Amino acid sequence: MVTVSAGLALGVPVASCRSPTEIQVVVTTDFDCADLKDVTVTVGTLGDALESDPPASTSTSCSGGSVGTIVVVPSGSDHAEIGIKVVGGFGVKPAEACAPAPGSSPPDYGVGCIVARRALDYTPHEPLTVPVVLRAACNGIACGETQTCVSGTCVAATVPDPSTCGSGAGCSECALLDAGCAPATVYNDIADPTNWLTFDVTTVSTSVNDFAGGAFDGRYAYFVPQTSNMPAGPESVVVRYDTQAPFAATSSWSAFDTSSLPSQPGGFEGAAFDGRYLYLVPYDDRTGNGGRVVRYDTQATFGAAASWSTFDMKTVNAGATGYQGATFDGRFVYFTPDTYGAHSIAVRYDTQSPFTAASSWSAFDTLTVSSKAEGFAGATFDGRYVYLVPLDDDNPDGVVARFDTTAAFGDAASWSTFDTTTLDPNAAFYQGGVFDGRYVYLSPASSTSGFVARYDTFAGFGAMASWSTFDTTQINAGADGFYSAGFDGRFVYFLPYNDGQFDSLLVRYDTQADFGSTASWSSIDTSTVGGGGAGQEAVVFDGRYLYFESGSHISRFDAKSPPSLPPGFTGSFY
Repeated sequence: MVTVSAGLALGVPVASCRSPTEIQVVVTTDFDCADLKDVTVTVGTLGDALESDPPASTSTSCSGGSVGTIVVVPSGSDHAEIGIKVVGGFGVKPAEACAPAPGSSPPDYGVGCIVARRALDYTPHEPLTVPVVLRAACNGIACGETQTCVSGTCVAATVPDPSTCGSGAGCSECALLDAGCAPATVYNDIADPTNWLTFDVTTVSTSVNDFAGGAFDGRYAYFVPQTSNMPAGPESVVVRYDTQAPFAATSSWSAFDTSSLPSQPGGFEGAAFDGRYLYLVPYDDRTGNGGRVVRYDTQATFGAAASWSTFDMKTVNAGATGYQGATFDGRFVYFTPDTYGAHSIAVRYDTQSPFTAASSWSAFDTLTVSSKAEGFAGATFDGRYVYLVPLDDDNPDGVVARFDTTAAFGDAASWSTFDTTTLDPNAAFYQGGVFDGRYVYLSPASSTSGFVARYDTFAGFGAMASWSTFDTTQINAGADGFYSAGFDGRFVYFLPYNDGQFDSLLVRYDTQADFGSTASWSSIDTSTVGGGGAGQEAVVFDGRYLYFESGSHISRFDAKSPPSLPPGFTGSFY
């Protein structure tokens, strides 16, 4: 049994005369305190009981990242285990609203909620300090009832050696990890040529010419053949690099021609990875191949045709012909309808059902939500919502379509839209998007403008105050059009579009700095550091290296060490 000391609550200083039988729970956060709604602390027994018990204390106090301290006074048998759950509500979401979605396992509290747990055996007469940090990297991360989130990863919540809580600052989250905490992440200089290497993939296959999108499966990086105007028709050769092998060695690379499959598919725009299978997104190349999704089993032989399969989405909806980009939400793969293909027919595949069965697939016409919700390029997922990035070459607009993955796919009420041109008339025509753990970024497309649009997922989707823009031409007059974007855990990268001028100019934003300040942004001509040339239409990240495509050349930038993937990363950007 445990009790909470009377008169002590979060944000209230602890008396200087400490009881010899107390546990101090010190709560801090690396979020901006202005974003904190409130924090609750529950004390009990780790597991079902702790999840259902009411909070012992609540606070809205936060200053300089410090939330406060609560003192727990255990009683009862020696060496009894004590469980502690700390819940932080951020943005518009209070902690009391951070309840698990019905039937979710592990319990999914959703974006805007950070849940931290600790459990330890208490020894009487040994005062202990248990620091708990509500980290941005754990925003919306769902961990089991006996687990907690550390740097975006779920680990056991029980402190193996409670004696580490008895000295100094107490037992940090590093005490939960077998190997302790990793060294601090070092991000490398993007302007240093020694951090770049380039490989010509024509040494692997002479049939490759261009790529559009890619993915990472935990070991291999894949580059997707783009639709082109080559006389021979759409490109069809997928290239794969083994990230555990030397980058410059031809033996580290392999190729597979999808046109060798029965339906002879080819010409893609983007990819998605579901934890086992790689999906190539079919573009409408106007040769009859539109709508044919190609799937590769990453547990099978790359060069064997039996490892690959296809499905024609037109069997689900006749209009499902062409797509640009896809995203994965943990169960479903969503395909983004393109201007020249499906227009407004979003398609979803249930990865828990047979790939080639039409019943595993469903379609939704986004025009039923808004008359301007059509023609997209790229999608991203924030832990609950899927965002379709607006392109529409014929009538450029900024209408983002958002789907709530907790609701019915085919119900128009599950969808909503926001027009970024209400922020600025130039904030239109995007291609690709990324999520950094809190914000969704839209990448401005080819030579129209440099207006990056950013949405704060902690705030209301339809409110203009939730959105902001930044004009990248403020840092370089040539930074006015991009193809897509990628994220390495700290920096967002905007890929240069091949528009005939400034087409090797890469722009990078530091997400730890002020979005509206030019000092937070930088640009680099990648041709000056060996990072490729005109037009980069694919970016892949493996936890350490970013891979950029330029024609038949793949350039690799050593972004950071030690390696780590962004929380919730599912293998691809577009």
